Amino acid sequence: MDKAFQNQTNVSLHSDFVDQNDESVESKIAKAVAFGIVFLVAVLGNFLVIVAVIQNQRIHTVINYLIVNMAIADLLYIIMVMPPMYIEIFNYYDWAMGTYARGVYFCKVVHFCHYLFVVVSVLTLAAIAVDRFCAIVLPLKRIVTKQVFYVIIPVIWLVASGMAAPVFYAQKIIENSKGFLSCEEDWSPAFETRKASRVYSAMLFAIAYCVPFLAITIMYTMICRKLWMRKIPGERDAKSRKGIVESRKKVVKMLIAVVIAFVVCWLPVQVTTFMWEYKEHSLSIPPFVYFTCKFLMRAHASVSPCMYAAFNENYRTGFKKALTCCRKSKRDNYTNSRIHLHRKESGSETGGRRGTVVYFASRKYNHPYLV
Repeated sequence: MDKAFQNQTNVSLHSDFVDQNDESVESKIAKAVAFGIVFLVAVLGNFLVIVAVIQNQRIHTVINYLIVNMAIADLLYIIMVMPPMYIEIFNYYDWAMGTYARGVYFCKVVHFCHYLFVVVSVLTLAAIAVDRFCAIVLPLKRIVTKQVFYVIIPVIWLVASGMAAPVFYAQKIIENSKGFLSCEEDWSPAFETRKASRVYSAMLFAIAYCVPFLAITIMYTMICRKLWMRKIPGERDAKSRKGIVESRKKVVKMLIAVVIAFVVCWLPVQVTTFMWEYKEHSLSIPPFVYFTCKFLMRAHASVSPCMYAAFNENYRTGFKKALTCCRKSKRDNYTNSRIHLHRKESGSETGGRRGTVVYFASRKYNHPYLV
């Protein structure tokens, strides 16, 4: 999705991208803090979305299952692609490409996951639009049932995997004359690199961006016309009918806001990528534009959960319940551990023998592996 930026930074992960070296320490820290906030909000928000749906039986519907699927994709996306930003900010390219194993991870796995999870998100948004269209415009025809949902989800992940698969071939680890490793997009010998790169960018833009959002726009336009211009057939009670319409309007407003957020966060990088692809790589991306596009791409994963909380009472209730359960569980665990320790010290669990039992808690300090 962001090939202009990937190629600009990956032409040589060792030394070619030198703008970061000239940047002030304060600027690097500010960027790191901004990305850190986005990471925390995205992880917590998407986790709460998943827990809220699981805990609330009332919202065990196809649309909420699809929202969970998108939350899982966004959660995995932010976990995979956020840490490499710190490599870029603090110029850890030497470490990232220091060994072939790390090179494979950063060059192939991270790029594959980047394309995979973004395509899953956009295809899920399209599936949500289809579900709402069938429920509101075609209420008498139950098309998107749970049985259909069990087929849709694997298809979404398989299509996304197929679209991301070429990255494994194109992203190659190159060793230069000095022994330094770099990550470069190279489609040879099967294809001519420049042409293949353009074709792949056009395919992604069409299949993973233009076509889904054209379909989404058409369906939501018809949905809005249905809700705001017509009455729902088969409802005799005016008050009940009004309640159903208002409820559906709120859901549609929430989903339209989510779609708009996706467009706003991803359109800048799409436009810049095409400008870069068809300018014979002579386009120079200003650092501010570069950072803004990178930030928006990753910030999207934290936007959707906030919108669910802002527009939907069920999600707000679910978030509160999940947080309350976490606090209660932590408090109960602490209380139980204190009671258990007290019983051990008083000998109530050792047949009356008195004595103090010493516990050694081993703490694992995991190194912050940068991705």
